[in-house]
Amino acid sequence: MLNLLKFFPIGIILACALDLLVGEAVIKDIFAKDTVTSSIILASDNESSITPQKLVTEALQIIEKSYMDGSFNGLDWQQVKAETLSRQYATSEEAYEAIDSVLNRLGDSATRFLTAKQFADFLAENSGKDYVGVGLPELLSLDYDDDEQLRIITPMPNSPAAEEGLQSGDLLTAIDGVATNNISLTEVATKLRGTEGSTVNLTVDRDGSTFDVQLKREIIAATPTIRTESIDLENMQVGYIHLGQFSQSSPQEMKEAINNFKEAKALILDLRNNPGGSISATLEIAGFFLGESEIGTAVSKADFTPLNSTEIQLTEQPLVVLVNQGTASAAELLAGTLQDSQRAIIVGDPTAGKGLIHGIETLADDSALVVTLGKLLTPNKRDIHNSGIEPDILVNAASSPWLDSDIEPTSLKDIQYLEAVEQLKRTTTKKL
Repeated sequence: MLNLLKFFPIGIILACALDLLVGEAVIKDIFAKDTVTSSIILASDNESSITPQKLVTEALQIIEKSYMDGSFNGLDWQQVKAETLSRQYATSEEAYEAIDSVLNRLGDSATRFLTAKQFADFLAENSGKDYVGVGLPELLSLDYDDDEQLRIITPMPNSPAAEEGLQSGDLLTAIDGVATNNISLTEVATKLRGTEGSTVNLTVDRDGSTFDVQLKREIIAATPTIRTESIDLENMQVGYIHLGQFSQSSPQEMKEAINNFKEAKALILDLRNNPGGSISATLEIAGFFLGESEIGTAVSKADFTPLNSTEIQLTEQPLVVLVNQGTASAAELLAGTLQDSQRAIIVGDPTAGKGLIHGIETLADDSALVVTLGKLLTPNKRDIHNSGIEPDILVNAASSPWLDSDIEPTSLKDIQYLEAVEQLKRTTTKKL
């Protein structure tokens, strides 16, 4: 198993939109608990030694060591650090304000500070367990783009956001009347959270048209990451596998799915509205289709780290991969890898273009920093961030079957699936 902590010296590694941890036991232990309301303490002293000054010092050390942009957004970093450390901080709140001030000057909305409570909420939303919300967790479903517009990557399926028709690419311009262009991603997440049954009002911009929607906060139930279906296609069996997210359980689920389709003539891998997940799970799953091979590269401030799979190839069946605007991060890496290796035909819409790697490290009082560490490249060194993955066969769909209750996946209304079927007909006919 790849240990990215060897290359990125920070506590928890994520790839935006939430590539939650790359196989480290620390987070597995936390997520194995009945609740995830406690935060992770990686290297903290006892509480009696915690001072506001120490919190500021810790935060600046983490930024200096790990932040991807070595120019620090053009700042004179040494001067910023000296000025910040020269001040005296009487309370934790003053320390938090100082840390926020420095982070804001980096011009990177994803690099931000979380209080202990915000960090616990963040973990709860991304643990793979039930939680209360509207189905728009930060980084996983929401992120600021380079124009500082708050963009929906993909609502969680069967969530209030999905049921009210919110789509990948929608811009969230206001929450309860507060404009989102002047608040942090942490503040956005806080405003979206609340008690079960309470409501939140969102203003949404879709292709220049603005509308309001009210969402009721509900329990978002954990769902299996993989859904399968055996399809009879003109006397030919096709195995359909939808992978909704890369979790720690996904590789075993995928292995079982592939083994169950041993007799199938071809496979369809549906990555639509997959916002990412564990990079280690991504590498394992890529290996099932490719065997031992290079899956991509993680680029940090100082290093180019090969991302390799050591798995045994489980299938050589013809493969079509479905993608759309909600396909992000680790899902884009998998699609790009299969495309670069010519192992699969990619069908659908261009993907989200969310190829950054993020890390979280706790401070001494269990608050935390989210820091941009690097970015992902495909084996052919294509930069995923902003560019995304262009499908081999472009099929624009007005809405996704995973978000639109009127479109059943693999039905006659699912035009991207229908094109995947056509591609498999051609591919298998040639082989026969």
